[in-house]
Amino acid sequence: MADSRQVLAEESAILASWANSVSQMGNQDIAGRWSEYFSRWSQLNANLAGLSDAEFNQELDREVARLEKMRNALAGDNSEGAKFWVDMLSLDIAGAQELKI
Repeated sequence: MADSRQVLAEESAILASWANSVSQMGNQDIAGRWSEYFSRWSQLNANLAGLSDAEFNQELDREVARLEKMRNALAGDNSEGAKFWVDMLSLDIAGAQELKI
């Protein structure tokens, strides 16, 4: 099993790189939204990494429950957009479960 906190640190480095890349876009409205998205995601990672092992696992359980609710809310919607989100949420759920210590 990978070191969960190291995985979060590596993911945050990627997010920072993406935030930097989008900040150089010509359309600052779009750049600002993406930069905010990546920055807040990185902050969630930092908050999670700072927890004790038990709190870390509890927060991951809560995150998985939130993601499952979002995914389940799309049940019965056969649109391409819903399929995309179901697939992405499923990947995120699996990733969160793999991070448990």
